[in-house]
Amino acid sequence: LRDPLQRHHIIPRTSDPHPETASTLALVKNLSLLAVTLPAHFLFCRFIWSFKPARDFYWVLLLPINLLPILLADLASIRLLSALAVAEGGLQLFLADRIRRHGQRFV
Repeated sequence: LRDPLQRHHIIPRTSDPHPETASTLALVKNLSLLAVTLPAHFLFCRFIWSFKPARDFYWVLLLPINLLPILLADLASIRLLSALAVAEGGLQLFLADRIRRHGQRFV
């Protein structure tokens, strides 16, 4: 996203090789985007530990919010964590549905 904006002179070009360390605003932005991904990882770890799925409503709320760090983060590690959170959410929804269907077979 940065390259097209710099090409069209919407934002100035920076000669700094590490733009993510340029200001405290970037630090606050990256930390807040990192904080957005943490609840999804917590829910998934709790699901893996106990196989009790969280309500689907939580994932319906968290999955679109986890797309923000993918689009806005400067650091690749935050983008990766956010992409993993989206994948974990999809995996938990899939596995919870399979567990529900498997349990209904016995009823």
